Amino acid sequence: MATIIIVLCLCSSLSSSVGAGLFTGGLIPNTAPQYLKNIKAVKIKEAVDPLSGDLQSFKDKSFKSGSEEENKFVSNIDKTKCQKLINVVNETKPLIKAENVRSNEVFSLSGVVNKRAVLYDFLETSLDDIETIGRICAKRLEKD
Repeated sequence: MATIIIVLCLCSSLSSSVGAGLFTGGLIPNTAPQYLKNIKAVKIKEAVDPLSGDLQSFKDKSFKSGSEEENKFVSNIDKTKCQKLINVVNETKPLIKAENVRSNEVFSLSGVVNKRAVLYDFLETSLDDIETIGRICAKRLEKD
């Protein structure tokens, strides 16, 4: 009798583990992990993270738009980091659009959440910061 109870407990535990693995692995449709996997969020993060220091410095200095100081700051940013970001944006933008056609929300451990919120939480940044990084990189790539 004890053997049967132990086997049932192990089966129950195993099914929970499998479910958790499927969720975090992004294999369950319409969930936050699957959304992040489909839009290649890891690749986006790898392109955004190297620019976070530049972004913080830019925000700390609060330049006047188009000023000589701003132009000098932008020209000192590593061009390869900006080029990588632009390439990743061009690659992932169609994926994000395709995902957003289905629905703007996904299931997460916190309940139903907006896909943008999931992405910005994963990137540990905000829409404003992403837009600022985009503007900085666009100016940087214009310079050459």
